[in-house]
Amino acid sequence: MPLDVDAIMATAQQLLPDELLLARAWLTKHRGDYSSALVNVLVGVGFDPGPLYSDSVRAMSLRVTKRRIDIVALSGLQPTLVELKDRIGLSAIGQLLTYKTLYLAANPLSPVPRLLAVGHDLGPDVKTGLLEYGIAWELI
Repeated sequence: MPLDVDAIMATAQQLLPDELLLARAWLTKHRGDYSSALVNVLVGVGFDPGPLYSDSVRAMSLRVTKRRIDIVALSGLQPTLVELKDRIGLSAIGQLLTYKTLYLAANPLSPVPRLLAVGHDLGPDVKTGLLEYGIAWELI
């Protein structure tokens, strides 16, 4: 069954305007390739400002300082972590490698995720790094 792109995009409030366009285009293009997809998947522990702050402030801080994977797309049990960038740069490599570690910590029974950078353009010298770390890329 193809992905319901509109339903997925309804949960994408935290994406930036360019990321929204990329997410919709990528999900639409690949709606038949994945069994499910989530946007804004939080991973990591976040930052707790400590006991001097109220429980509500501490909870908010933990939530807003966690790392955010733009899209986790599943093909059966196989996850693909997708980073959306207008121009795919070196930062996407670091983000995806870190997200992989944090995702596996939160999902220890998961297969090792595939990593994918999606954007309109590829920055200079970035292809070398993507190839080195086994990160796929797709220009839309």
